[in-house]
Amino acid sequence: MVARGDLGIEIPAEKVFLAQKMLIAKCNRAGKPVICATQMLESMVHKPRPTRAEGSDVANAVLDGADCVMLSGETAKGDYPVEALKIMHYICKEAEAAAYHTKYFEELQRVTVKPTDTAHTIAIAATSAAVSCHASAIIVITTTGRTALDISHYRPTAPIVTVTRSDESARHCHLYYGVFPLHYRPWFACFRSAQWVSRYKPPMPIISISRNDCFSRQLHLYRGVFPLVYQSKDPSQPRDPDWPTDVDNRINYGITVGKERGFIHKGDFLIVITGWRQGAGYTNTLRVITAP
Repeated sequence: MVARGDLGIEIPAEKVFLAQKMLIAKCNRAGKPVICATQMLESMVHKPRPTRAEGSDVANAVLDGADCVMLSGETAKGDYPVEALKIMHYICKEAEAAAYHTKYFEELQRVTVKPTDTAHTIAIAATSAAVSCHASAIIVITTTGRTALDISHYRPTAPIVTVTRSDESARHCHLYYGVFPLHYRPWFACFRSAQWVSRYKPPMPIISISRNDCFSRQLHLYRGVFPLVYQSKDPSQPRDPDWPTDVDNRINYGITVGKERGFIHKGDFLIVITGWRQGAGYTNTLRVITAP
């Protein structure tokens, strides 16, 4: 949490912007979600529109690499809480479109310690492939959520649709940039996959599909991650006994939700990341497919 008000008490006012940029950069490099807060749209406590300086402040926080910008007094005691939220949304949307994702990706690659493990390697490859083929989404089939978080770290331009059986993983995925979690069905697991993907901040959304609803909620904190919790159609049979069929079912679920949300269309290129077997820690497969 980068609370500029508290920083202004501890350091001179003219150095607060440097502290903000330094702290956000360090969090981005470490793959930690970072929130920028305090007086983002302060004038909207009593006015229906923000000042232009406040709009620039919000946009620059996004361009600095913040995963989240937070409203406090504007919504807690302000006269225009809904309007403040909408304005914040519009500013962030424009700032995201203006961000130089490719340069960000290159810088993170440069500072990444080599050799990388399998999850990091897949995350880098997924982000690079999505940029090269202008993919509409990155679909991640995950038990733990780690792959989606890895990809999110590189800030792709496409959404990261993460399908998981764990509701906990799906919740956690909301913390990460670009991850869109889908809950496949309840299943306890961790969330490191989506987290590491988010760390590289690919320029497209990261759609993270998991069975763990808790981790899917947590992934909402990460920039660009859209966690989805997958629910099986037959409660008596939560998982298809045939592993390839089970994976295909979750991929189709992620594509369906992506179409409903409007960021996947027929004929779009999609990056799909899966594991070679059931369980956590087996993510090693990347495919480029066309949306049906």
